[in-house]
Amino acid sequence: MRLLSTILKIIFTVTMITMLTLAGIVGYIVRSSMPQAAGNLRAEGLQNEVTVYRDEYGIPHLYALTSHDLFFAQGYVHAQDRFWQMEFWRRLGAGRLSEILGKSSLGVDRFVRTVGWARAAAADEAVLDPETKQALQWYADGVNAYIDSTDNLGLEFTLLGVQGANVEPEKWTVQNTLTWLKVMSWDLGGNMNAEIRRAMLISLLGPDAMFEMMPTYPDDHPIITPNPAFGLAGSDVLADAEALSELTLGFSDGDHSIGSNNWVVSGKLTDTGKPYLANDPHLGIQMPSIWYEIGLHCVNIIDICPYDVAGFSFAGAPGVISSLIGLATWL
Repeated sequence: MRLLSTILKIIFTVTMITMLTLAGIVGYIVRSSMPQAAGNLRAEGLQNEVTVYRDEYGIPHLYALTSHDLFFAQGYVHAQDRFWQMEFWRRLGAGRLSEILGKSSLGVDRFVRTVGWARAAAADEAVLDPETKQALQWYADGVNAYIDSTDNLGLEFTLLGVQGANVEPEKWTVQNTLTWLKVMSWDLGGNMNAEIRRAMLISLLGPDAMFEMMPTYPDDHPIITPNPAFGLAGSDVLADAEALSELTLGFSDGDHSIGSNNWVVSGKLTDTGKPYLANDPHLGIQMPSIWYEIGLHCVNIIDICPYDVAGFSFAGAPGVISSLIGLATWL
């Protein structure tokens, strides 16, 4: 009995040591992939000092002297926090997922290459105005500065390496940003069938006939119309509902859903006396989030640095897509 007890104690001790060792190894791997988010660091290519203040929620606010440094720092910070997402997105836009994920994504790659998002992005890059192209390049330079600064770009790359997929990230390019815009355009192109139908009608019957069969919203009608599914009340509402039903006549693509929307309430109608603004872009929930909240601030608002904005960006693209500037003051 005593011998059995001793054996069980040994087994328990060995098991605990093994588990603690594995936990330590996992903890080290996870922590070693995390970027530096405090203190000072040097980024090759930055022209002046940039201050990155991360608030209590981890949201970065960048303060720079020039637009070059502001977009450069945004690329660097995006890569710090979301480089795996950026790598996945650019491979998706170029039809190159199968290089790291294998046969499971081959169908997606074939579709993307057939549609030609990368080719379209390359054509767009060739005709970009100099100012836009320069901002995109400054952003790409910041991403590349981070790539060059570390040998550990994220836990996801480590896990892929364990599975035998050797991912050596290439330099970020302007085209990588533009291909993601093609992906977003496809994702938000829910009215594609209707647009194709409009083009066909114009070609066959002319624009007047097209507008008769697929009317646009009347200019003399209210901007907001009720949904008849929630009931009607009052003659004005009834008239609006009847106008809305007229819009559904003729050619229909079978999709009556309403996309992105927003509204604002006057300060005269709120409890604080300040306006309330709500914005719903109707983008799907995913992890990591499609959004990256950030603040871009020029220390001095002058021609070489005219930005002072906070809001949501896309990891992989410079600037702010959906602005929140002023909300703190309003609310």
